[in-house]
Formats: sequence, structure tokens, C-alpha cells
Amino acid sequence: MDCCLIVYHPYRSLDMYTREFQIDQPLFEAAWRIINDSLKTDAPLLYPPYEIALACLLLAATYRDKINMLKQYMIEAQIDVERVYEVVKLLLKYYELMTTYDADPPNNDGKQMKELLAKIPKPKITPTGSSRPSSQPNEQQLQLVMQQQGGNGQQQSTNNNGNI
Repeated sequence: MDCCLIVYHPYRSLDMYTREFQIDQPLFEAAWRIINDSLKTDAPLLYPPYEIALACLLLAATYRDKINMLKQYMIEAQIDVERVYEVVKLLLKYYELMTTYDADPPNNDGKQMKELLAKIPKPKITPTGSSRPSSQPNEQQLQLVMQQQGGNGQQQSTNNNGNI
């Protein structure tokens, strides 16, 4: 199967908005981190990069109480605000999931997650003196192979000599 998937990242759009709005460094860094988190969701597959960048800026600006300039820009630029808010909802759902994934609904104690993790097979730890098996032969294996080939080579040469 020959296919190619191209996903455009919203970092370039964020950079453009940063210059256009003259966004300060802390707001830019907060939006950048939110964009990093957006890549862990379905957002890059469902929405164009400029909408993701605006949603991340909107979240960062809300957190830093600088949301007015973004709202005015979205109204003037006739941006589909509903789609931007869909991205915001997606990101908020992701953050909610990240804060509650280890908690069970009734108790919120994480007991169920601990039980599941206990069932996962653990890797066997090799002693510090031995190394992991690898596809590369070690010295002993090489000597064994050489001895076997040497013995086979002598048998083949006597068979060849006997035939001549």
C-alpha cells in the first residue's frame, strides 16, 4: 500500500498571529505549549492550522486575561468562530481526560488503573554482568561457528580429494 499523509502544523500560523497582534513572549509560549498538546488530539486531522492556532491563542489569552484583542480580530476577519470553539472544546476535553485518566468514577482513587497495570507482564531484568541477546554474535559464538566450519571444511576437502 503506497500512501502519504501530510499534516500541516499550526506553528507557522501562530508565528504570523504573534507578529500581527504583537503578542508578548509569555502568551506566545503558553499558546505554543497548547499547540503541542493539540497534536495529541484529532485536531490536526479535522481542522486547518489557522483555526487550531487561533483556538490555542484563545485558550492562552483566556488564561492570561488578554482575550479582547482576539475576539475583535475574529469578528473583523470573519473567521468561523464556531469551528474555533469546536477546537477549544476538543482541547478542553483532552485536558479533562489527562487530569482524570487515573481516577475511577466512584472513588477517584486510581485503584482500577493500578489493577490494570499490575496485570501487564513485566520485562525480565538481566543481571548486570550479562548483556541483552542481540543479533550480533559474541566471541564464543564466533569461535563455535569457526570450529564447525573448520570441521566441515576439512571434511569437504577430503571428500573432494578422494574424488579427484
